[in-house]
Amino acid sequence: ASPKMSNIILGAVKGVYEDEATAALPEKTQLVIVFQGPAVMLITNDRSNFPKKEFAELDKLHEMIRQLKKDGVKMEVCLYAANVVGVDPSTILPEIDHVKNGFISTIGYQAQGYSLVRVP
Repeated sequence: ASPKMSNIILGAVKGVYEDEATAALPEKTQLVIVFQGPAVMLITNDRSNFPKKEFAELDKLHEMIRQLKKDGVKMEVCLYAANVVGVDPSTILPEIDHVKNGFISTIGYQAQGYSLVRVP
């Protein structure tokens, strides 16, 4: 749930689909990010859980999310997690699709052949 660490991680994700080796694959790489647990607090317009010194990192994160969406990365938020951590679903960034349960969504992607990369 760190904005700074999340920027590093999403930057690495962006690097995967921009990499020459990925682009050379016979089929276009499809990425899905499912936000679960405390990470849900990072993808909301409500900044009450963060000190002002982290606002710049949150701005950077939200801009990266907008760019990822434009680039075709699918993103979902687990509404079960949002409820647990107290995030109002109406404050979640519009680029992120809502799913009832992120675990079920993740299992569904794996059943379709997606590989799971878990980020703690």
